[in-house]
Formats: sequence, C-alpha cells, structure tokens
Amino acid sequence: MDNNKIQKISHYIIVLLLVILWFIMMFFPEYMDTMNFKIFFSISLACAMIYSFCREKYFP
Repeated sequence: MDNNKIQKISHYIIVLLLVILWFIMMFFPEYMDTMNFKIFFSISLACAMIYSFCREKYFP
C-alpha cells in the first residue's frame, strides 16, 4: 500500500475520532462522567498523539 494512502486513511480516522469526541462533549455532556467515555477519550487522544509523532517521523 502506498504511504500517502496510509497517511490519508489514518488522518481521516483520527479526525473522525476527534469529531465524535467533540460531538459527545457538546451535545451529551452528561456522558462525560461515565467510564466508557473516559476510555474512549483516552484512546482517541493516544491515537492522535501517536499519529502526530509518526507523521513527523515517517511521513515527511
């Protein structure tokens, strides 16, 4: 698979996760205290940070 395709797919997945997080925080704030949301939030932020580090190193 081409590096540009991998980069675009991973970028869109990260953006989708962050948009879902924003949507939940804006429209369903009562779910922010649940453990499921905290796990999803942690995984999403970890994926975004890993992507940003990999983008600098592997996708110049």
